Amino acid sequence: MEHRWSKRFKVNIEVFLYHRGGSAIKCKTYNAGSAGIFIKSAPDTLVKNTFLEVEFEEGSNLRHKKPRVFRLRALTVHSSKKGVGLMFLKPEPETLLAWRQVIRRARHQPPISGLAIKKSSLYPELSTDYMFASKPIAKSMK
Repeated sequence: MEHRWSKRFKVNIEVFLYHRGGSAIKCKTYNAGSAGIFIKSAPDTLVKNTFLEVEFEEGSNLRHKKPRVFRLRALTVHSSKKGVGLMFLKPEPETLLAWRQVIRRARHQPPISGLAIKKSSLYPELSTDYMFASKPIAKSMK
C-alpha cells in the first residue's frame, strides 16, 4: 500500500547525506518528490528510523548568481539492497520551494513562477493558507 504524501518523479539528482555530523556521503536519487526521496546507493549503516540531513544545490538563476546550498532533515522510512527511502521532516518553505525547482529542472520542465504552496496537514507550521517562498499571498487564490 502506498503511504507517500506527494507524487514521486523518476529523476537523477546528486545529493549529499550527513549522518550524526559525520562526513558527507555523495548519492544519486532514483526518485524524488516534495515529501521525500529514494536514494539509489547508500551505505549499509542507514537502517530504518535513522535521522539524516540531505544537502542539495539549487543552482544559479536570475535572482541568485551563485548556486545556493540547502539542507533538508530526513528520516529513513525503509532500507533495502536497492537503496534507502527518506521522508523529509518539516522543511522550511524556502527550502521546499528550492527542492521543487531542482526536481523540475531534473525533469526538464520550466521553472516555477508565482507558485503558491498550499498549507496542508503535511506542513501545518505554515502560518497562512498560501505562501510564496516565505511571503504570504492572497487567500482568495484557491
